Amino acid sequence: MKNGKKGFSLVEVLIAVSISGILSYVLMHTMSQMNKGQQKITAKSEVFDIYTIIRNLTYSRKSCTASLDKVQFRAGDESKFPDIELYSAGSGGNKRGKKFYDSNASVGNIQFSELKLILPKPFDGNREDFLEGVQTRLGFISVKLKSIVGSSTQEHEKKFPLYLKLSTDSIGLSTVVECAGSPQELTSGIPLFNYFYVPMLFMSKYVTPLSVGNFNSPENIYNYLYVPKTAPLDEGKEYAYIVISSGVEEGVRYLEDGTKISSRCSVSGSKDYSFLHFSALDGNRVGDTIASYQGTFEFRPKMISAGDGSKIEGVLIAKNTQNCKKAGSGNGQVVVYEVEVLKGIMDLLFETHKEGYFKYK
Repeated sequence: MKNGKKGFSLVEVLIAVSISGILSYVLMHTMSQMNKGQQKITAKSEVFDIYTIIRNLTYSRKSCTASLDKVQFRAGDESKFPDIELYSAGSGGNKRGKKFYDSNASVGNIQFSELKLILPKPFDGNREDFLEGVQTRLGFISVKLKSIVGSSTQEHEKKFPLYLKLSTDSIGLSTVVECAGSPQELTSGIPLFNYFYVPMLFMSKYVTPLSVGNFNSPENIYNYLYVPKTAPLDEGKEYAYIVISSGVEEGVRYLEDGTKISSRCSVSGSKDYSFLHFSALDGNRVGDTIASYQGTFEFRPKMISAGDGSKIEGVLIAKNTQNCKKAGSGNGQVVVYEVEVLKGIMDLLFETHKEGYFKYK
């Protein structure tokens, strides 16, 4: 070039262009990841907002009844539980106001895949439907959502407890007369269905393997009460549970946090808990069996190590029995529920019986 000055060589230009391209790619990728992260945060916020609105709409007697008034179903036919729509209460009481959601609704990145009223089987003898007449029962609104961020989809599921006044005719068809998220919200005069003698395995999500109590090796992992990694539960989700144990002696177990709970000892205890009712929450023995504790846990499996070195992956609920003639003996099991399900049942029991041991922890 003129004046003795040299320009950039072709190689230098190509290197500069390559570096610029790499930096541009890194910047674009970083921005894309930041955008996806922001979309995930937004989706979580939208799910939380939807759950809050549903909780508010179903808790109020006016808006709940406006939404579900005259909905009909047969309790024994779970495949035909009705899809529902949720409304606010309009002026003039239980009339419908603004429509919020139905089973096809979408909000931002969130798509509804289910909005359904479900009720457990009634346990009225051998009937599949409810007995004729009017009675207040526990039901649930089942909500299933999908959050769509880019090419990924995440599913969300939650149940909201409801207390429903149902009118059932002579052929077993039930009609919603009134509903609310709390029994105190309902108008008085209709008896609450008593879950006192409903089986404890009723609407449970999972029942752990039976701990049979091997007192020859009291510190063995199979003397512990735990939820195994293979349980059909959602990782990171909170669940409620009840500890059941049986045996002819009285002993204790220790929870993971060191809390001491009652537990029966001896290998001669019952191994079949299907007969046990929610009445067992009163702390008294049913034969040689007790429901000794109600609590919650977060399902995040990890390696559990017992005193003798045996191990298993899962969530530890309680260690082996102690303060027994034969430590480690006694049968035990953990009944796992969705939080909303067990809380709904226990709230109804407390409202019916006014006993402190029915208060959900």
